[in-house]
Amino acid sequence: MLDPFVILAPLLLLPVVGLLRFIGCGAFTGVDTGTAAGSIQVTTSGVSLAPGEQQNFKAQDTSMHDVNATWSGSSHITSAGVYTAPVPFASGITETITATSTDAATLNSTATATVTLVHITKVTLSPTIASLVPGESQTFTPTVTGTGHNPDQDVIWSANAPGGQYTAPLIYVPGGAPVTITAASKADSGIAPATATVTLTSGNTATPMGGDAVTQGSWQGKYGKDGYMLAASPNIVSFPAYVTSVGPPPPGTPLKATSYGDPTIDVRGLQKPPGFATRFADAWIKAAAADPPLTLNFDFKDYVTHRIAIYFVDWDTASLRKQTIVFTDASQPSVQLVSVPLSTFGKGAYLIFDLTGHVVLTVTADAGSGGNGPVMSGIFFG
Repeated sequence: MLDPFVILAPLLLLPVVGLLRFIGCGAFTGVDTGTAAGSIQVTTSGVSLAPGEQQNFKAQDTSMHDVNATWSGSSHITSAGVYTAPVPFASGITETITATSTDAATLNSTATATVTLVHITKVTLSPTIASLVPGESQTFTPTVTGTGHNPDQDVIWSANAPGGQYTAPLIYVPGGAPVTITAASKADSGIAPATATVTLTSGNTATPMGGDAVTQGSWQGKYGKDGYMLAASPNIVSFPAYVTSVGPPPPGTPLKATSYGDPTIDVRGLQKPPGFATRFADAWIKAAAADPPLTLNFDFKDYVTHRIAIYFVDWDTASLRKQTIVFTDASQPSVQLVSVPLSTFGKGAYLIFDLTGHVVLTVTADAGSGGNGPVMSGIFFG
């Protein structure tokens, strides 16, 4: 009698044979049927660049892994994907660059990115307005701002301001037009230059700072610490270093003093240097029409404001002189800087002024002076 297992064995093998036929022999040979290439992307797109700026582009697969690629679409991009904006260019141009994968897994897959070339936003100057006196200089500072993180700060200056520094002419010409300073972007000549305006002034000023009717002739220690010019025969003069000259404007005649007593014990009389132990009572006066005008030309070497005090005494007290003290701009004689009336100065009075530059002092008699000419006794610096 046959063993039951022997009888059933062939039947058990039938399903196995059928299964092998269904799968096929290819499952064992390893033949590759081929797979389509994966896609890539460019990591940065839609960028805007100013002249000379750079952008580094990369190509990646969908798993965010860098892939090797060739780059095309612009002459401004390198084989490594570095794009450099040209200098100069016309604003608003957009270029499309293409990355083509050279890796096996993504071979020949492409992706694109855009680059828009834009001009720098603007160039500005600081300051934008300046007022200069003859010989004075002003340095202007440019700032270049733009779409890029680090726009080129180099600028091209107008010929009148090399390196951004403008120096006013030594001679002031009244009525001249304002001076324009320009700075243009060196990297981006397509934008308008920045401008600044310089107004040229004479720099000549005179400002009244009050008066003193108490000190009289005792000026030592209060006035004239820098220098003085006193009416005497001859005039007693000690000019400070910052004074170029003080005298009648050319071709004026030097002022000559009239003496009312030298020496004098009158407290209105000025203390006489260098000893200051005595006083004298002299004054410059325009007593007759033929006498030179009571005019002095103040010319300072700098444009720093200097304080002066002018001493007036009406020695002819009974005449009750009235006079006007006027300062004009030496470069523009028709420009009156200040006018101060003076009367009732028989006991002696100082008028104090702050002066700058080059000014002209004129003292004239007013109506009501009874025909008496203007007088002035001394000028004190500091």
